[in-house]
Parts: sequence; structure tokens; C-alpha cells
Amino acid sequence: MNRLYLSSVGLTATLFLVGCGGSGTVPQNALQSLASTSGHSTSWMLPEAKGDVLLYATFGCEGTCVISYPALQVVGSLPLTAAGGCSDSQGNVFFPGLDKVTEYAHGGTQPIATLNLPGDGARACAVDPKSNDLAVVYEGNGGDVAVFTDEHGTRANYISHLASRSCGYDNNGNLFVGGYDGSASGLSELPKSASTFRTFALPDTVGNPGRVQWDGTYIAYQGLYPGNTISRIAISGSTATVVETVNIKVPRRVAPSWLYDGKIIVPYNIHNLHPRVIGVFKYPKGGRPTKTIRKFPPYKKASIDFNGVTVSVAPSRSRTR
Repeated sequence: MNRLYLSSVGLTATLFLVGCGGSGTVPQNALQSLASTSGHSTSWMLPEAKGDVLLYATFGCEGTCVISYPALQVVGSLPLTAAGGCSDSQGNVFFPGLDKVTEYAHGGTQPIATLNLPGDGARACAVDPKSNDLAVVYEGNGGDVAVFTDEHGTRANYISHLASRSCGYDNNGNLFVGGYDGSASGLSELPKSASTFRTFALPDTVGNPGRVQWDGTYIAYQGLYPGNTISRIAISGSTATVVETVNIKVPRRVAPSWLYDGKIIVPYNIHNLHPRVIGVFKYPKGGRPTKTIRKFPPYKKASIDFNGVTVSVAPSRSRTR
């Protein structure tokens, strides 16, 4: 019989995805008891989840839902509510919240590190897969982007020249920030080894800035509203060009997404303003979801209001991919 590991934690989390290891389950009455008594003070994780690809979805499951992928089953919960999270090649997950970033190991129930920010209102983060530098966008005086060398080292602060909302690295270590340039959506880049950002104008069709990620060929700029789109953007000199628009067909609005293994995972809402469904879509094809998760037992659906998702791949899987 599997054991349910509980521990006291009080911080923030988000993440996601692949394969399932093991078939054990926690008794339903044990989970119901946990859900009714946790009050954002306990964490739990199925032991076999550490070998899975995991989806961390913030603002659900009384904090953050941890979901196996591609099975799309709840395998844990962290008592954190965070902005858009991110992960590194070892499966570590980073959760920006107010004036700090909290790090969890893949499948872990206790934070392993906390990084302080020079401002508050942290919104999103990204890890450079080559250098392991961690970038975080936040609200602050004199800067809105913090970059930690090798995730935990010296912090450098930058000004993106945008009201920043998200960030992502490309394959060459260039850092891109999506946000608002006045009332319009904009894109800003910190080239590798540079000390200042440069900005790019974007067409209105990109929509309100959501997640920014490298998709292997282009910068993927998610539009939260209107349109529920992902604009694939090419950079040439001082120009940013939308070369393709991916349409995500959902009934209403979406929350920040995550790209993984030829798919894009998107929280969205159906009947109200609260994203309570997570869909898996082909990328860059888009269209309708190929899989969804709509129930998160034992947690009540009415309490869920997803704010973003992040994928975490177990270190053993990362080495074999």
C-alpha cells in the first residue's frame, strides 16, 4: 500500500508533464481528509510521481496541483499560490511570488531554495538551458528583470522598457520579455552577454501578453485575449515579424501556457471567468484539444482558478531524451 507523504510548507508552486511510473493510488478517503483539513499548510505527493513528467498548475488543489503527464491525473499538491513558474533541465521548479522565488526539486514537497528579488509583484521566470541562468520578471523601482547566474549566484537587475509580464530564453541564450509598451503589447530582448534590453514593436493581433517561450524555431508569444493565439515571431535586426499564428480553439479565455514535446498545455475556462480546465493541443497545429483534464479529485472544481502551468521532467528522463 502506498503511503501519502505529508509535510508542512508555506510557499508557491506551478509545473507539468510526461509518462507515468507506477499504478498505485492513495485511498480516496485519505485524500478527502487532506483536502478538507490542509488549509494551505500541507504538501503531499505520490511516491511514484518522482519518476513521472509533472504538470504544475498554480491556483488549484488548495495551492498548486501537481498532475502526471500524459495520464493527466492529480498526483500531489503544494500549498503555494504563485505566478507563472518555470523549470530547468534537472526538473527543478521555480515559483515567483511577491518579492522572492521559491525552488522545489522535481516531485518534492519541501522548498530547497529561496531567492530574494529587489522588488515585488513577481510574475514569471525562465531558465537558460545552456548557462542555467534564471531570469525573473517583477515590479520594482529601477528595474523589472532579475537574472541569477547559474540559478543561485550573483543577481543582476535590468530594465526591459516594458511593463513586463513573461520571459523566455532562445537557443542562443538571448532573453526575451513580453509585456505592455504603453497600451500595446511589446517584446524586448536582452542579447547574450549584453547589458541593456532593446525593444520591438508588435502588431495588435498578438493580443494581451501571456507566456513567452522558444519553440525550437521561433519565439512563441502567447496572446491571452483577444483571440487565444500563439504568434510565432522571427527576429531579424531591429524587426520582429509574426511568421505564423497558431489558433487555440477554446470556448472562452486562456491562462499562461507551456510548450512541451510538440504540444502546448493551456488552462482555459468554459462557463465563467475562472480557468478550470487544462487542455493539451498539438503545436504548432493548434485547433481543439487532444486531451483535457476537467476534474481534480478530491479538490472541488469551484475552488480552482488556474494562473499558469509549467512542465517538469524527472532528471532520469531528461538524460534519456
